[in-house]
Amino acid sequence: PIPFAPPVINATLAIASSSKTSNRPGFIALPTGSDNLSGPAFSIDFQRLQIAPYRSMSNATKLRKLMQRPGIVRTVGAHDALSAKMIEQAGFDAIWASGFGISASLKCIPDGSFLTMTEQLDATRNMVEAAGIPVIADCDTGFGNALNVMRMVQDYEKAGIAGICIEDNVFPKRCSFYAGARRDLVSADEHAGKVRAAKSAQSSPDFLVIARTEALIAGWGLDEALKRAE
Repeated sequence: PIPFAPPVINATLAIASSSKTSNRPGFIALPTGSDNLSGPAFSIDFQRLQIAPYRSMSNATKLRKLMQRPGIVRTVGAHDALSAKMIEQAGFDAIWASGFGISASLKCIPDGSFLTMTEQLDATRNMVEAAGIPVIADCDTGFGNALNVMRMVQDYEKAGIAGICIEDNVFPKRCSFYAGARRDLVSADEHAGKVRAAKSAQSSPDFLVIARTEALIAGWGLDEALKRAE
């Protein structure tokens, strides 16, 4: 664990002295009455809000260990911090920060590269801070070309995210859920270049880069999907 001393914010904060929290470093209590230190209080666990780079290493390692176990890694999609917390409390292994879900919940807009990387990252970072299980980020096409992917990996890893997933869709993307929409994909070589760029930008060897092909769902056929996966 990384030692973390909570800062003194103002005069209404006091170190919790009750039996429930006094033996748990990193807690402070906020009295409900003005400067009433003996009154009811609620606690903030500052140890859950660890420094982001350390959380990144920890969460990436957790995810790697989960993948080494027999069976599947039970992962459920979330769109904000509250849904991520509910997934953790329901007993699942990991969280999928859904690009579709974040677009819909944040702005009520389609999953079509309308949100910026910063908007997606802010929503995903909130999930990491709320939950103690690994978060995998749906990063669509990587927000541009290979250079954008490198910047994305650096920022997402610093935020404590365990891994990212990028797909071989064009940018701006066309969502897979829209029936009848023409689906163009980037070449396999271009997508492989993005994957190499992502791997070169990560700092922790445990940080996960997932490469995804849309070939089958886009109607390019099973042979093309297998070729791209290989």
